[in-house]
Amino acid sequence: MRLTCWRGWLLSLAALLIASQCWGDVRAPAPAPNAVNGAPTIEAASAILVDADTGAVLFSKNAHQRRPMASTTKIMTAIIILQRGRLDQMTTVSERASKAGQSSVWLQPGETLSLEDLLKGILIKSGNDAAVAAAECVGGSVEGFVEKMNARARELGAGDTHFVNPHGLYQPDHYSTAADLALLARHAMLDPTFRSIVRSKTEVIADSGKPWDRLLVNHNKLLWLMPEADGIKTGFVKESGQCLVFSATREGWRLIGVVLDSPRALLYQEAQALLEYGFASFRQVRFAREGEGLGDVAVRWGSARKVPVVAAEGLSMVVPRASTDKYHSEKVLPVPRAPVRRGQKLGRLDLVCDGRTIKFSRLIAGAAVGRARWVIALAWAWRGAAVMMVGAVVTRTAFKISRRRRRAPRRRGAIRL
Repeated sequence: MRLTCWRGWLLSLAALLIASQCWGDVRAPAPAPNAVNGAPTIEAASAILVDADTGAVLFSKNAHQRRPMASTTKIMTAIIILQRGRLDQMTTVSERASKAGQSSVWLQPGETLSLEDLLKGILIKSGNDAAVAAAECVGGSVEGFVEKMNARARELGAGDTHFVNPHGLYQPDHYSTAADLALLARHAMLDPTFRSIVRSKTEVIADSGKPWDRLLVNHNKLLWLMPEADGIKTGFVKESGQCLVFSATREGWRLIGVVLDSPRALLYQEAQALLEYGFASFRQVRFAREGEGLGDVAVRWGSARKVPVVAAEGLSMVVPRASTDKYHSEKVLPVPRAPVRRGQKLGRLDLVCDGRTIKFSRLIAGAAVGRARWVIALAWAWRGAAVMMVGAVVTRTAFKISRRRRRAPRRRGAIRL
């Protein structure tokens, strides 16, 4: 029988502790706005704020400076788990995993957990032991898993990032940048499982072999401080200072930011200040979402008169709210000829400003359209006529050759057999 009273008592205690810490952060002085452009003055060693959809940079400070990134490493750990692992896969905790040290979800050697529970322990409680256990499960070994982390970082374009472990404990050759972490976070937030876990304030997972459950309380206090906050990952070791990769969504628009080596008292204040600056100073101009239907286009000689048109990629951009530029979209859609395959490129959707195309998205077919029956019948008729014509020509040619041979004079002395 589960000790539900213990679970409730622990949840209440955790909530009180978190609330007291959050109020302490709220009372900390907020970063002063920059007198030049309204951007906040950020004390963190490195920082960046980007649009989650396009990656457009709204704020940057030493964003390409390589630094230790502590447990924000676990964003890439989660990416590899979700890409290569199976969440219902069970794994047995090794001695090495149980002794990972520092932040922990109290794993014991020989204990068996699902990969999904380990992922929750990694992203919510920042468990170093859970990160090692998952790495051994998915990569065969910690070293094999780290190779996959570095390979994936290169594939995604994070060229200033190098991993040595899956948890982020300090090692000299383990580093990243604010810009690369924002890039990895943008990719990770495309996964619905990742998004669901990193926005969870608390989670309870079954503790195998014991009469109680594990209570996981998210280290990210921004989830309590800002209603729109929905992730992503904290990090701290002495060498890195306070680190935070954060996200918030307001009116359907998501911003992602990173602060590395921020003063402890200002960590969440700086994150909030950057988000508020982004939402207040910029706006998103969106004309299409990935997979969104954008009407129909006529099909020539098709079994259906029209085929639905779908945006292959989202089409949006971020502009300053003070901008007076006018933006509109234009479809470039030639009439296709049947047959049309589902996913076939049909044209493009242009984002236009002052007569100039700023960017575009491919437009593809949302369904397949075959040839009309009369077209098929006509095609067969043409084929039949062509075969008959070829047959007639061949027959006539053969007849002429045969007649010429019969009329040709025989040479003298030829022996007739």
